[in-house]
Amino acid sequence: MPSELKEKIAGEVVLSTHPGRTLRKWREDFGISQGELARHLATVPSVISDYEGERRTSP
Repeated sequence: MPSELKEKIAGEVVLSTHPGRTLRKWREDFGISQGELARHLATVPSVISDYEGERRTSP
């Protein structure tokens, strides 16, 4: 994924009033699972689930 696109996605997620929903939208648009995203981010799927479910706040 080009770095320009990564920066656009990260900016949209961070600036969103609902970052978890925005994260889920992008993840689903790219057709990847929570597990796959978690591996790319060196975390576990439950963390991704917590962000998307807005049970964990954005860092």
